Amino acid sequence: MKKSLFLFTDSFPYGNGEQYLNEEFRLLETIFSNIYVIPVNILDKKRVGFEHVNVINIEQEIKIRKSTLIYNLYRYINLLRFELAPMNLENIKTIHHANENSEYIIDFIKKNGFKFQSITIYSYWFYHSALIASFIKKKHPQITAISRAHMGDVYDDIQTLKFPKLKFKNLDYVVTISNHAKNYLAKKFPENSNKLKTSRLGVMDLGLNSNSGNENYFTIVTCSSVTKRKRLDKIADAIKLLKNNIKWVHFGDGDQMKKIKKRIDLLPENIKVEFKGWVPNNQVLEYYQKNKVDLFVNISLLEGIPVSIMEAISFGIPILAYNVYALDEIVNEINGVLLPVESDSDEIAICLEKIMKSSFSSERIKQNWKENYFALKNYSSFIDKYLNT
Repeated sequence: MKKSLFLFTDSFPYGNGEQYLNEEFRLLETIFSNIYVIPVNILDKKRVGFEHVNVINIEQEIKIRKSTLIYNLYRYINLLRFELAPMNLENIKTIHHANENSEYIIDFIKKNGFKFQSITIYSYWFYHSALIASFIKKKHPQITAISRAHMGDVYDDIQTLKFPKLKFKNLDYVVTISNHAKNYLAKKFPENSNKLKTSRLGVMDLGLNSNSGNENYFTIVTCSSVTKRKRLDKIADAIKLLKNNIKWVHFGDGDQMKKIKKRIDLLPENIKVEFKGWVPNNQVLEYYQKNKVDLFVNISLLEGIPVSIMEAISFGIPILAYNVYALDEIVNEINGVLLPVESDSDEIAICLEKIMKSSFSSERIKQNWKENYFALKNYSSFIDKYLNT
């Protein structure tokens, strides 16, 4: 029996976010007979290649009724007691919103003649949509309901999760993208550890990094937003200390662009910088195909397992990153170097000098990627184990 999928996202298939969902979605389309995507953020245009995606604009469709809030108030209070959450109006409204959304999806399923046992509810994030999925599952247990969990939707030091116990209570699984995230949640919610699984993200195989390029320069690439969190200023300060000819190529834009450009203006003549701004993901990958890249750098202090690193190692490009969260699950002695989080610009510069004298095997890096972060393998396994059951 072919199943139908209801997928909650942040903005996919709109905008530029969740690019890593592109390949997974293409595979989902080969498995499920119907897919309905429910984004939190509806933007002007769907992204290229996904114009055909069926979208439910749930916020436009539903009307949050005060009458049902009053009718369900006692139930909501009991749910807050179970969660040990504050008894305030904001929390009651949040639960009511999730309940109303769940009712809309259930009515949609009925009106379209679907059988509940043929339905999978998939929240891409362990945020509010995971609560909606949990409520749907509670009302119709024959439905499959799961949520992924990444980083900002896992760790309290990034942001405090709302209603995690209610989410766990009815979901079949919470599938993290790293063992670090799974272990963190298992320690925090040991009673639900049996529902926690790890299934990694991945990227497709687009070949090895090109050997053609200017051999007079050691080429460093970064790919991220230009924000304080990404700490590009540390990279600028580090390469300023190097005597070698360095070419630094950055893909991405952000609110710190003016500040970082002022730092770049102070770099010596042996440092060449190209800030490409925001470009579509396929253009970044095309750069890796056609231009020699010696090192990919990510020294953000807030990273789970970045897709940007998966992409780099898929081309056989070595990595330099801080040893934070789950980074040691993707960066190892085969494919790069992890820095202690307290490393300053001087220490980063010393590490860069060592890397320039070392030799990483692009073939070994790529093989290591294929064993762990190959999209076709990882997403096929994820779908078989958790969605199409």
